[in-house]
Amino acid sequence: MAIRSPLLGLDLAIGGACGVINMLLIMHNNERLLDGRRSRGVYGINNVVRVLGIGTLPALAGITGPFWSLGNLVMPDSFAPLAFYIIALRPPNAYRRGAE
Repeated sequence: MAIRSPLLGLDLAIGGACGVINMLLIMHNNERLLDGRRSRGVYGINNVVRVLGIGTLPALAGITGPFWSLGNLVMPDSFAPLAFYIIALRPPNAYRRGAE
């Protein structure tokens, strides 16, 4: 796709970079919360600002390409690292209720 349209390749690179930056910011924010160096209110505000900032940049990059580039390239590329982080973070049977 990037070879066929350099603009889509740029959108793909921006989305991937935003996804990795988003993942690193989430990890840093979670570590600060768990260490007790951040309150829950500041944690929540930080997450809202991060989602708005990181989510807006790939969306703006996707607007410059064809109408389907936002859904097919930019957003999945931006949020795929976060999805992999969530899958790797949750241990097996983490949400089991009661003793069995």
